[in-house]
Amino acid sequence: MQNTADVADSPPGETKLSITPYLLFIYFSAVPALFFYLPGQYEEAVATLVFACALAVAWLAISYLMEFVPINPVITKVLSTLFHTLFVTMGVLHLTVYLYFHQEVTVNTYFILFETNLNEVTETVAMYFDHRSIYLALFVGLPFIAREIAGRMSGTPDTLKFLAVALVVLMLVHVTGLTDSLRLKHNPVTLFLAAIIQYQEEIESYRRITAEQDAGTDIQSISKAERNLYVLVMGESTSRNHMSLYDYDRNTNPRLTELADELHVFTDVVSPHSHTIPVFKKALFLREGEPSEDWADAQTLISLFKDAGFKTIWLSNQEQFSVYGNVVDSIASQADVRIYTGDSAEEKSVSYDEKLLPILDDVLTEDTSPNKFILIHLIGTHAAYDRRYPPAYDQFDAASVAAKGRDFLNTDRNALISFYDNAVLYNDHIVAEIIERIRRQEQNGYVLYLSDHGEEVFEQRNFAGHVNGSLKLTPFDLIPAVQN
Repeated sequence: MQNTADVADSPPGETKLSITPYLLFIYFSAVPALFFYLPGQYEEAVATLVFACALAVAWLAISYLMEFVPINPVITKVLSTLFHTLFVTMGVLHLTVYLYFHQEVTVNTYFILFETNLNEVTETVAMYFDHRSIYLALFVGLPFIAREIAGRMSGTPDTLKFLAVALVVLMLVHVTGLTDSLRLKHNPVTLFLAAIIQYQEEIESYRRITAEQDAGTDIQSISKAERNLYVLVMGESTSRNHMSLYDYDRNTNPRLTELADELHVFTDVVSPHSHTIPVFKKALFLREGEPSEDWADAQTLISLFKDAGFKTIWLSNQEQFSVYGNVVDSIASQADVRIYTGDSAEEKSVSYDEKLLPILDDVLTEDTSPNKFILIHLIGTHAAYDRRYPPAYDQFDAASVAAKGRDFLNTDRNALISFYDNAVLYNDHIVAEIIERIRRQEQNGYVLYLSDHGEEVFEQRNFAGHVNGSLKLTPFDLIPAVQN
C-alpha cells in the first residue's frame, strides 16, 4: 500500500510526484545553517537557503525524469531511504555542532568523526547530553509531525513551471557570486562528498608514512654521548589555566611544584590546533609552515631518532582507534616498539594512565639499548573528566569552586570543573612519576612534557570542551610545557 503522504492517486498516463522529500531536504540542509548564520551573517544565511533550494530542484528534476525510466520499485525505495537518512543525519550533525560548539561543519569536522572511536563517542555523548538534546529531537521530529498534520502534499509538476522555478533558482545562485569554497560550505552533499574524497587521500598518506619504515634508510648516528635517554610525554586536553604550576588557585600540581627547582617551565607555548590529529601533523613532522599535500613525505620525530641510532619506543594509553588508521598510529608504526594499554574492551572508560608506569619500568630495566627515545602518549584529562582519575584523587568538589564573576556557573558546571581539576591533579602525579623514573637512570637526556591542546572548562563562557579557536588565544590554545 502506498504512503498517501508521498504519492497521490493519479489518472492513467499522468505522473505525480510528492514534494515532501524535497521540502525535507531543504529543511534538514538549510535550517541548521540558518541558526548559525542569522544572528549577523545574513548573506551567508541567504546563500545557504538558495543552495538548499537549488539542490532540491535538481533532485526534483532527476526524480521527474526517473518517472519515465523503468526501475525496480525496490531499488527506488532503497535509494529514497538512503537519501532521506543521509539528509537527516547531515542536518542533525550541523545543528549539533552549532548548539554544542557554536561552529559550522567543515571537512575537518568529518575528519574528526572518521578518526574517532566508539568509546570516545559514548563519553562525549554522556558529557554533553542535556536540555539541548530536546532541541535536536524536535528538529528531527518536527517535519514528520507537520507532514502527518498536513496530509497529502503532492501535486502534478508542470514541466514549464518546473523549468521556470529552476531558472529562477539558478539565477539566484549566479547572483550570489559565491566562490567554490563557499559553494562547498553551503552545500551539505558536496561537503560530505569532499570529506570522503579528502579522507581517502589522508588514508593514502598514512600508508606512505607506514611504508617508510619498510623502505629502509641509511642510519647515521649523531650522538656523542655513550648512553642517551630522551622522553617525550604527550598529554591530552590539559590546559595550563588549571595548573597551579601556572598560578591556578587550586593546588593541582603538588608533585611538580616539589620538583620546580629542577624543571624548566615554559610559559609561552601554544597549541597549533584544538584537536589531536592536526596537532600531531605539525608537532611530530619535521617541516615548516602548514602541512601541504605532501606532508606525509616529511621526516617524523621517530624516524629522526632512528636515523641517529636510537631505539624508539611508543607507549600509549589511547586506543589504536579508527577503522582506517590515523596520523598518530601511522607515526607510531615507525617505532621499534609499540605498546598500547587503552584497547581493553572491559576497561575502555577507566584506563588510567598509571597502567603505563610498570611498562615503562620494564623498558628501562630490560632494554639494554644504549640510546633510547621514548614517546609516552597519555589519555590525560580528556573528557569525560571524571573517568580520568582513580577515587584517591577525588580531592576537589563543586562547593569549593570560585565564581570569579561567572554568573553562568551552577552546581552541575562546578562539578564538571572539579572533575577536570581532579584529572589535572592525577596527571600531575603521572608526569612526576615518569620524571622520577627517568632521573633514577642517571643517563644523559631529559623528559619533555606538553599537552597536544588545552581545554576550556567554563572559564570565559558557558562551555566545556575544545573546538577550533580564532586568532585570539583561547583556553584550548594555552598548553603546559615542562622539561626536566
